Amino acid sequence: VYHPGGDSAAAFQGEVACKLVESIGHRTNQLLLLESLYKTKNASNLLIPETEVSTDGITSKHSDGSFSCPIQHRVPMLLNHRVAPNQAILALDSTVLQNFLVSNRRGIFAYKDESDNVFYMTLRHYKTPETEDGEHNPNIVELQVHGLTKPGPSITDQLARLLQKKLLLLPLDALSTVLKKNPYYQLLPADVAFLTQFQSAWKSLEQDIDAMSECSTKVYELPVQMQDPIMLLLMFRQNISGST
Repeated sequence: VYHPGGDSAAAFQGEVACKLVESIGHRTNQLLLLESLYKTKNASNLLIPETEVSTDGITSKHSDGSFSCPIQHRVPMLLNHRVAPNQAILALDSTVLQNFLVSNRRGIFAYKDESDNVFYMTLRHYKTPETEDGEHNPNIVELQVHGLTKPGPSITDQLARLLQKKLLLLPLDALSTVLKKNPYYQLLPADVAFLTQFQSAWKSLEQDIDAMSECSTKVYELPVQMQDPIMLLLMFRQNISGST
């Protein structure tokens, strides 16, 4: 490579060009793998390393995940003391996130936002510093969003609030079960605080979701050949909303 600055400048510019080509190739492979992940709900080892947990609890990786994507967004969610981390993750996996589940990776979910950017997500659990009383749960479940760009509001706002709504219902179900078994059970101060604040917390999440839905409302005209629009709406409800 010729450069008017001499051989050293030419070598430097050659290295820059090679790194630029490598960077473009790497990003292109990531984009292709992400798109394939979303369309097939099947993850490549190059994008998401397959892990295997042995009987002694040691996790080993079978692939280095050469084209894995960095975390672009985190949604930490503090759990109520009535909710165990495994219970919370299972509830979110089987309800809100069920339609985004990747078939060959446990606990991985593929999602495309309103800008057509594809992300893969997972739930992780960690603990905050312990408190002196036993009424507060130090456990946090965090939604981690991996991708090549920052996710849009459909993830950062709408999906996050749907997850928070589901987690808000879990301690209510737990308390209902306890009180059905023993109507005279003495509630803890943390339980009383949760119940008194539940309605305002729920309304806040509902209002925010409704406001975002109104801003993103789209109108679609059905073709004249559509004889039964109710069947189409039912199909949307079952396959998109995950409801029956």
